[in-house]
Amino acid sequence: MLQPFNQILPEAEYPVMSLTLERKVGKAVKGIYSFFELYCIDKGCDCRRVMIYVLSEKQKIKAVISFGFDPDGPLAGPFLDEYHEQSAAAKDMLELFTFRINQDTEWLEGMYERYRQVRSHADGKKYLEKGFPFPGSIERRATEPPDLKDGIVAPFAEELEKQFRKRGRLQQSQSGNLQETGDQLPLEKEEGLLNLIERISKVISAGNAPISHDLENEFHMMVLARQEVGIELAALLPTLIPHTAKGEERMNVALSLLSCLLEELRTDMERGRKGAKERMQYLQEALASHVFSEGGDANLCAAVGRSLLESRVEILPVIHDANKLRMISFPGGNEEGTPIDIDKFLGEGLREMGCTDPYMALDLIIEQTGLMEPEFQIAMIGEMLASSVDRLRDIAALMLFHPLRDVRNAVAEMLAHTGGETISPETLRRLIIIRNWFPSEIRKELDTAISNARRSKVDCAPLRGNTLYSISATTIDGAGAQSFWIAVGEKKRFDLCNILWKQGVGVIDTFIHRLPSAKGVDRFLEGLPDIMCFADVEPDYIDKAIGHALAVGTAHGGAPHRGLLQIAEILGTDRWKANPFDPMRELDELREELARHKPESLNAEAVAAALDESADWPAWQEFADAWFEDDDLVDRVVQNAVKGKGVRKELKAVEDILSEVLEPRRTLWLERLVLMTLWLKSSRQSPIPWDRMFHVADAIAAGSPLKDIPLMFSIAEVSYEVAIERSADLTC
Repeated sequence: MLQPFNQILPEAEYPVMSLTLERKVGKAVKGIYSFFELYCIDKGCDCRRVMIYVLSEKQKIKAVISFGFDPDGPLAGPFLDEYHEQSAAAKDMLELFTFRINQDTEWLEGMYERYRQVRSHADGKKYLEKGFPFPGSIERRATEPPDLKDGIVAPFAEELEKQFRKRGRLQQSQSGNLQETGDQLPLEKEEGLLNLIERISKVISAGNAPISHDLENEFHMMVLARQEVGIELAALLPTLIPHTAKGEERMNVALSLLSCLLEELRTDMERGRKGAKERMQYLQEALASHVFSEGGDANLCAAVGRSLLESRVEILPVIHDANKLRMISFPGGNEEGTPIDIDKFLGEGLREMGCTDPYMALDLIIEQTGLMEPEFQIAMIGEMLASSVDRLRDIAALMLFHPLRDVRNAVAEMLAHTGGETISPETLRRLIIIRNWFPSEIRKELDTAISNARRSKVDCAPLRGNTLYSISATTIDGAGAQSFWIAVGEKKRFDLCNILWKQGVGVIDTFIHRLPSAKGVDRFLEGLPDIMCFADVEPDYIDKAIGHALAVGTAHGGAPHRGLLQIAEILGTDRWKANPFDPMRELDELREELARHKPESLNAEAVAAALDESADWPAWQEFADAWFEDDDLVDRVVQNAVKGKGVRKELKAVEDILSEVLEPRRTLWLERLVLMTLWLKSSRQSPIPWDRMFHVADAIAAGSPLKDIPLMFSIAEVSYEVAIERSADLTC
């Protein structure tokens, strides 16, 4: 019986080998590939072989390789196992694997050792058979696959078939031939959403958080492969209502998966993916039926409601209607317009929970009421502002960050018409910090509220900051998103603050992670995924980028994530203003700086060299490895280009992406590249000199044809490759 090594010996250290392709090799596209090892665990078997599954970043099987450790033995290989369907890139992956084991003696020795461990485990005694060839002593060569009827290969393949059958991974077609129905490596005996939740919970309980990239990818593949997964998750949630600590862990995992699914569907809807809108509707209908049904658990409804609100998706009427009926069905449930005893409804509850942090209280209230009708919420906030309890009035003012625009507008208007003396010193300070984080109609009301407080002689509470420990920023990725990581504190208390903003949207998320030491901050940052490229930067860069993000959000009538104000208070900063970013002005200032301090970088030879070098950035530089376009328009452009006959279809597809996708987005890419120029300039360990990025941005600003800008041509090539990778229907 074949099993993955990490399933046979889950406690053993097993560094899954990976290979990063910085550029396309044959039909193997750029990306990270993982090599999972499967060994036979039959007692007494000494086949001295391993089977390798090669998986892409999206967890698709790209090759299945059989490899015998004894080069003189029969069917030593390595070769592609024809018992499995192989991808178009399989032969290239086999060559790469063969090259790697010839060069990487540690990997080969590691496979020998893992084989010994498996045999000792399976046989119940130490493996003492003959040794293996010394790594590096023999050059391995890829061979053609043998006939599957061969007596040596057949038992190996037959056993693997049994495992696939047992896990429901194979099914009989009408013709009676076996066909694979999934692309993922089977890591457990049971399949399904509940099993995945259990496995993630075990990882977290064992102290191995954050959740492994493999498990995240498995859920991602489940979403892609099974359109009904949202309905399954909605039906599963009520069955996971916790009664123990273990149950709490499972529920948290399920809610995290719900957030992942909402994000996936929202992104697909933004990219115009076919069927995404319908899947979102089915998901919300299922949530209304299973979660927000009459008598539904209040805590579960609050948690799911928060996931919906935080995901920035449109919450459909079916959710609102179901939640309203649920609330009315409770004994003593109120309909809209019923007078609210706010001190009893909120004040006592917050006191009982010991909730003294206004931001925590804000989150709790939005969780519990965020899906109610806006009119009900506005009435409740009005009662809070009229309360005699200072804390409730402070929380009510923070409702300016409510996810619903109508509620935000109403809160601003009520603040402007409330008595200035009822505004606390803390709220006055907050209003001054955030006054221009909002559209003009809200800003006008906030200015009135501030003036009223000042006329009432309210003193503004001082803004006290903490000691800055570190500050860094990720690259701006292909979706236009960027994260900031700011650590402040000293001795035994540190706050690690994260701010996420996105081009065209604004500040979309924040979180604050409390850590006990500076070493804890360093360990947390070191534990972030390797694919997250970030660098230490100066505070001025963060201020400029956040100012731009605020301006973008204001222009769209939105509001930044409510945690931004809390982070500003932790940092002790009131510098963040909604200042529009002007790429052309920034380029002029950068050009002047180069003319003063590095004039040689402005000559024609330096410009040409920078442009030529930029062609390799998506393949060789971490800051650009996600720079591609990935939406329905790209799919349609590629699909149209590859139709018919001809040898120039790939080039035509790339040219069409340049003209039909990237050219209309020239302004967006200009903004991104100018911000990245400033990122490089601010970075203490810049991967490339910032003037090289400047020259590329300057060429885009000057209106040069995108096909003549090597970076943009490479971005179009990668966009084409991603489209081909994603869709089996798009072939050259």
